[in-house]
Amino acid sequence: MERDEKIEEIYCYGECYAMAIALHCELGWPIKTLTALRTNYATLPHPAHSWVEAPDGRAFDASGFRTEADILETYLANRPAFTVDSARIAQSADQVEYMSFLLHLADGGPDFKQWFERQMAEAIPKAADAIRTYLQPRYDPAALNEHAAEPEFAL
Repeated sequence: MERDEKIEEIYCYGECYAMAIALHCELGWPIKTLTALRTNYATLPHPAHSWVEAPDGRAFDASGFRTEADILETYLANRPAFTVDSARIAQSADQVEYMSFLLHLADGGPDFKQWFERQMAEAIPKAADAIRTYLQPRYDPAALNEHAAEPEFAL
């Protein structure tokens, strides 16, 4: 199957949160998130990108398998020194912990929480469809399905 740049763009630069949850639910792999300060006066870091970590330690997102060094290079390229210096990788064991982490970083209050949960409830099933129609056909289905279970999206 050929590479679909549109799907990769959507799920690597915008909907990576939903893709990370869908991949976690599908594969059982922990969710990782690159965070960094966007401005030198920010008090909370911005989640720049999320992915799951395969059992062999490689990152896996809509673009496929890659190293964490590739993730850092991609998402920190051409950023100011304070952004690069503030970069950290966080790990979440499951989607509940991950959603809590994202909501903490957003610091948006109860209205934002409700809005974000509604957005994710719509986005996660779409990401799960992209896994089945795009990622599974491109990669070894046995490896991707090794830990697979029927996805349960608990928000």
